[in-house]
Amino acid sequence: SVSQSRYREARNTAKNLLSEGKDPSIEKQLNKERNKQSQLEERASLEALEKRMTIHALFSRWEKLDLCNHKDKGQAVRRLFEKDILPIIGDMAVEDVKKSHVISVVDALLERNVDRTAKIALSLMRQMFRFALDRDIVGADPTATIRKAKIGKPDIERDRVLSERQSQVRNYRDWE
Repeated sequence: SVSQSRYREARNTAKNLLSEGKDPSIEKQLNKERNKQSQLEERASLEALEKRMTIHALFSRWEKLDLCNHKDKGQAVRRLFEKDILPIIGDMAVEDVKKSHVISVVDALLERNVDRTAKIALSLMRQMFRFALDRDIVGADPTATIRKAKIGKPDIERDRVLSERQSQVRNYRDWE
């Protein structure tokens, strides 16, 4: 039977250890400790790999857990990230991203004269890094010291110009 063969194997192992001058009970305890240590090292290795998460992976996680709650399910954010952010920093490890990398994304947008988009991109990257901070994926937010007011030209407050018909309508339901 299986249990008898297992007992024979354990007996033979114990005899071999005794013949080598080793105590079988101590060796058994040492093996348990070695296995425990091996499991701890394996777990630490997996945690280290998770900490080496890329910006692409972080964005995907943020999208699944947070952006899916937006009205458009995060489609507008995804478009902006795929077009302007991920091509520049997407392959970087999250903890390797520095303020200068975030600024390079913003500067690329400013060069295209899309100041408002640059500010939105900074705001979205800040949201994503705060998401990562809340989950201990990253130790610090590289966007924390970047001031939106210093990006591009100041926002211009514009007055809405209504047509004569629009200005006469008091309730939007009356508009047809």
